[in-house]
Amino acid sequence: MHRLLALAVLGAASFFGAPDLNVNSRYLVESAELNRGKRPESRHSAEILRSLAGSRVTAEAIAEVERRLRREYPCCTVRHEMERGSRPEHVRITFHLETRRETAFDRDGTRLIYHSKQNWSWRLDADFDPGRHHILAGVVTDNNSLMERYSGVRGGYFADFLDGRMSAGFEGHSYRSQWNPAVLSRVHDRLGYYRERRGIGPQMQFLPAPGLRVQAGLSFESIDFQFPAAARLSSHVAYTTLRFVRTWERGSFQHRLNAGYNLRAATRSLSSDLAYSRHFADARYRLRQGRQSLILTGQAGRLTGDAPLYERFVLGNTTTLRGWNKYDVAPLGGNRVVHGGVEYRTHGVRFLYDIGANWQAGVAHRKARHSLGAGFIKGGTTVVLAFPLRAGNVSPVLFMGWEF
Repeated sequence: MHRLLALAVLGAASFFGAPDLNVNSRYLVESAELNRGKRPESRHSAEILRSLAGSRVTAEAIAEVERRLRREYPCCTVRHEMERGSRPEHVRITFHLETRRETAFDRDGTRLIYHSKQNWSWRLDADFDPGRHHILAGVVTDNNSLMERYSGVRGGYFADFLDGRMSAGFEGHSYRSQWNPAVLSRVHDRLGYYRERRGIGPQMQFLPAPGLRVQAGLSFESIDFQFPAAARLSSHVAYTTLRFVRTWERGSFQHRLNAGYNLRAATRSLSSDLAYSRHFADARYRLRQGRQSLILTGQAGRLTGDAPLYERFVLGNTTTLRGWNKYDVAPLGGNRVVHGGVEYRTHGVRFLYDIGANWQAGVAHRKARHSLGAGFIKGGTTVVLAFPLRAGNVSPVLFMGWEF
């Protein structure tokens, strides 16, 4: 996980044997510096740092500086490091800017997931960042997020403009698909299972206001189908995403909201063989106090037209309806989805409850499913044992995840 925000960090951290800085504020800030890499200097960054130099070390003061720096550099996340100063009872603080990139590339770094019903999934991503240019590359095998297991490579190139408030570039991928027997036995139409899919397209991203991210692009996809007859179809998509992220504090409580909306549309005007539209909205709200957190999540989606299987909605993995197997919920996925979750964390222990429905409009009736789970989380490691709430035989699901 990313470093805890300053309030939690200073409340628990000590360095080189120094006392708890949040309790004992006798330490003075000798200097405050900004490590901004090759990013241009903001007009107000020096003024922001001067407001901290010479003051007492408090969680509130450092958190305020981080908030102001995030406003000055909306394309970046901010973290800080402290070390002993040159004089007794003084410290030096360095604030680091790190690029926050949210693209269709879905870059998550190195990640390893195990699901007892769906086996292993992993991805390895690299971001080469020479200044304002970004080269992305990755390999993946994923049986968690879609109805298929897809394996292959992906990559892209982006360049930043307007002090990082805008970027433009392209992304591409090449995947080979493997299918569960539960899927193969139910495929009976022309949009059956496919062997391979490859795609590439341009993308733009900009930040019109603090916390608001707008993304738009095209994806030209070629799909090699295998059933009922070998065929190659194109799915040329225009897409846009709006995402709003905000973190704020009230007293001892920290709030964080991450909400977004995504529209994908394949149209004949783009010379696409397939025509469909996919709407998806999601939100995550976290309330934190000390080492306790309450997390609320929700999502809803609607898919219309002739869409390939990778566009259909999935419930029953490591993030939705935890405790269910996705092939028991909807073996071919659904064109409608609604899901909500509640999670409570305290001292590294997590308890969760999910409710959701995934169905095919006009074919199957909507059926709500429920699950309960418990586990632990520490750093980038989590282990959860979850149960589907249903009549008859109940088979628990174990899943584990690691992020590096």
